[in-house]
Amino acid sequence: MNKKDYQKGMEDLQIRKDLGESIVKALQEEDAKRVWAEELPGRAAEERKGRQTAAADERSGRRAAGGADAGSRAARRERPFWRRGRSWAAAGCCCLALLLALLPVLDPAGPSNELADETDRILDQKPLQAKEYKEIYEKLAAYDRAMAAASGNNRVDSDRAELFGGIFNDFNLGAKEESAGNASAPGATGGSDGYKDVGASDSSYTTESGGGSDDHSGTNLQVEGIDEADIIKTDGKYLYILSGSTLVIAEAKGAETRVLSKTVVGQESYYTQDGPESGKNVQPVELFVAGDRLILITNVTTWQAAQKPLEGTKEGEKANVYTDTAGGSRLMIDSYWWYTKSETRTEAAYYDISFKTAPKLLHTVGQDGYYLNSRLNDGVLYLMSNYGIYETAAADQPATYIPRTYDGDVAAILPAGNICCLPRIQSKQYLVVSSFGAKDGTHIGSSSVLGGGDTVYMSHDNLYVGKTIYEETAADLEEKEGNYIVTHHTSGNYTDLMRFALKDGKLELAATNRIEGALLNQFSLDEYEGNLRLVTTVNYNEYETLREEGSTGGLYRDLPDSRRNYNNLLILNADLEEVGSIKELAEGEQVYSVRFDGTTGYFVTFRQVDPLFTVDLSDPKAPVILSALKIPGFSQYLHPYSEGLLFGLGMDADEKTGRTNGMKMTMFNVSNPADVTEQHTLLLDTYWSEALYNHKAILVSESRDLIAFPSDNGFLIYGYSEENGFYERGKLVLGHEYWKDLYNSRCFYIGDCFYICGMGSTYVFSLSDFTQLVRVEY
Repeated sequence: MNKKDYQKGMEDLQIRKDLGESIVKALQEEDAKRVWAEELPGRAAEERKGRQTAAADERSGRRAAGGADAGSRAARRERPFWRRGRSWAAAGCCCLALLLALLPVLDPAGPSNELADETDRILDQKPLQAKEYKEIYEKLAAYDRAMAAASGNNRVDSDRAELFGGIFNDFNLGAKEESAGNASAPGATGGSDGYKDVGASDSSYTTESGGGSDDHSGTNLQVEGIDEADIIKTDGKYLYILSGSTLVIAEAKGAETRVLSKTVVGQESYYTQDGPESGKNVQPVELFVAGDRLILITNVTTWQAAQKPLEGTKEGEKANVYTDTAGGSRLMIDSYWWYTKSETRTEAAYYDISFKTAPKLLHTVGQDGYYLNSRLNDGVLYLMSNYGIYETAAADQPATYIPRTYDGDVAAILPAGNICCLPRIQSKQYLVVSSFGAKDGTHIGSSSVLGGGDTVYMSHDNLYVGKTIYEETAADLEEKEGNYIVTHHTSGNYTDLMRFALKDGKLELAATNRIEGALLNQFSLDEYEGNLRLVTTVNYNEYETLREEGSTGGLYRDLPDSRRNYNNLLILNADLEEVGSIKELAEGEQVYSVRFDGTTGYFVTFRQVDPLFTVDLSDPKAPVILSALKIPGFSQYLHPYSEGLLFGLGMDADEKTGRTNGMKMTMFNVSNPADVTEQHTLLLDTYWSEALYNHKAILVSESRDLIAFPSDNGFLIYGYSEENGFYERGKLVLGHEYWKDLYNSRCFYIGDCFYICGMGSTYVFSLSDFTQLVRVEY
């Protein structure tokens, strides 16, 4: 919700409160419509006009002084909008409920568009935990109304579906309500959420690929013991490689490494004789390995097509059939195709890999939406996707607008009680989270949030998902400046944050909140002793638009000192309420990397030089910055290396211009947090590495003296000593098809060998001197 919506909503809620007694009386006199349609708008307009005039005077004063009051803005934005103004909230609840009761007796055409919008804004002041599907439908419909109003469309609701892609052509606030029996997924048994009431299928089932062991490495993980899916995995004996649409299993045996099996796991679209009547595309994304199970994550898109004859061609007539190069016939001239329905879901395919030479597909489970992320924790697979509503939705058909889960091809819509709607959605998109047993794919539970998600972090007890949003608002009061009408605008970024409590694999949406600023990535979040620590970058701007009366176009101008960006460190409790913070850090810079390590936090911001902030988090209520080391460039990835040392991978930059000069590695001495120093730095003759933005692409092992990652001119391997700093152990060129093996590659050590696994080949080197032992193609 933007500031304009919030302010107007709050003003009218206060007015509604003041008019409570009048409304009660009006109800008794059966005159509620007059109170709503006549008295309230007049009062609202009068009250708002006075406030707008005062606000305009204040803005004029600020501009005359040469800038905006940043501290005042920060204070206004400090608390999430649905937690502000509690002093009036309790008093207004009864009045609000009474007003809602008025809706059925109003004119079917409803109050004015402005009042309808105001009602929606008031309803959006807190997250909605759905009790029935109708509530969710109305939330989606309110979004469409807001979009229609923003675009200047004044058509009736039934027509707006056409404007917004046919989404609500059956829109009707009074639509048929789902019966109580439909509150559970079809076929579901047991459990209050409508799903089978089971715990994790095998809580003792561990993930072997995790972070590796002393004799082999694994995927580079953020949290020890919580596995993250990747394109290549190893259990120390075998390599599991996702090469495009093929699953390759190879025996990791040094110079005798060999491919044991190749299994096609992807599927392209297919055609009938007369064209693409229907299609299916299975796109493998990532995988897990857990004991004798391999779990393959895929995006599965299906569609159906319809045929329409060209002008002058009779229905069913087949003319001008040609033969393609594969020998099949396709009808191309007398008709054309268009797709009537397309759906994408995220699937987890379970393979039995007891026999590495013959993986066997056992079962598939899934959920609606494009794959977002996943975790494997204590024998439970957690799957996250974003599901957008793009097709036609019907109020009395929840399957048209509610996410589904899948057991094979059998679909079940989520129970309404498992869905929460965020206070102010910015798209018709759900975050869908499901949990399944790692052994057999038993469905444990599902939860969904209307609002979507983009950043995922998991601790052993909680799953956190953040959704970055950008809000812009225009002031109600327009000013005159010569021949122009001037409108004041503000914009800023926020993050809707969600916490799902985890217990025996079950999911419960335990808390939501909106915080100021945007998260960089999953490392921006960390849970410690029940509190969530996080770092955000805040972008805030004020500007004005100028247009001539009667014109839709206009001019744009910034206001003096109104464009700001800074960084916040926040500590939140289990309810995601702020308990401690350090705000407005590094004005004009943004976060480039974050790492938390126990009671200490590190984060890097950048504009022209690299301040590495070190923060004492031992007292959650009073975090303290201990040091801020400034050096040229910035680190994009931070990794605790050994006691007292922190490794950074990033870019060197010119101190005056901020222009990057290539990659660099830095080892920070953090043994004294109050005096962090740059112990060693090495500039690299390369400008790119996947490791700069994907932590799974780098291997850091202090015990094996290894820092290895791909670059744009080869695979780089370094060692480190506290006396001499970084030194090159190997620079490996991967052959004429290096693009296959460099840009989607991972590296591991297994025993005395070093493996580089790419999409087309696996290279094996001696770990002692990095001489190549064998190259295995697949």
